[in-house]
Amino acid sequence: MTLQIGSEGPAGWLRKLLYPGAAGLMLAVTLAFFELLKINPAASAELLKLWGPGFVLGLLALLVVGSFLDKMVDAQQSGVQAQQRVAIALTQLAERDDRDRDRMVTETQYMAQRMDQTHALVTSVAAQLDRIEVKLRSKEPGD
Repeated sequence: MTLQIGSEGPAGWLRKLLYPGAAGLMLAVTLAFFELLKINPAASAELLKLWGPGFVLGLLALLVVGSFLDKMVDAQQSGVQAQQRVAIALTQLAERDDRDRDRMVTETQYMAQRMDQTHALVTSVAAQLDRIEVKLRSKEPGD
């Protein structure tokens, strides 16, 4: 049994945590750095040297990767929805084909029944013609 958190699954709650968390962390670090810059410019320069640009670039990369993952999840969801629509359309097509097949079977049975009736009628008419022919031959002059 899989654990589904909300209707979006794990990707949804991860996205909800990732963006605000990364944005909040970046905002907090930026505000703290500017506060430190106001209070003690020398210490802020040391902090920037200590952390280096990699930390800030890492936070920025986290946001970029999160955005990319968000777009990828959206693309996959739209792909799944398209597959669902195709499955529904194919099901409807199959049902329509089944109805057409059933209608054709019914029409064929009806035609076969009518052909049996027509054959019986033609046989009856042929028998009557044979009887008439026999009567006419028996009444022919010269026999």
